[in-house]
Amino acid sequence: MSRHKHSFDFTVTRVFMKMLHANSKSVVEECMRFFGFLPMSHRIVNRTVRFLDRFISSDNMLCTVFKEEAQRYKNIL
Repeated sequence: MSRHKHSFDFTVTRVFMKMLHANSKSVVEECMRFFGFLPMSHRIVNRTVRFLDRFISSDNMLCTVFKEEAQRYKNIL
């Protein structure tokens, strides 16, 4: 999964480089921070944690069966 996250980060960085006509990754990362744009790898982790929080707190029978496994996975992140 980390290879996919790195690929997403690379792609988004390249898009920002083209939009900003910048050649430096550090300049692009600074602009992304300035605009409040999190790297894709951070966005993926945040969305996964939000999903797992909702999954764990659900009263659905299937969710309760896998609640412990979801909690373990969330702790890994």
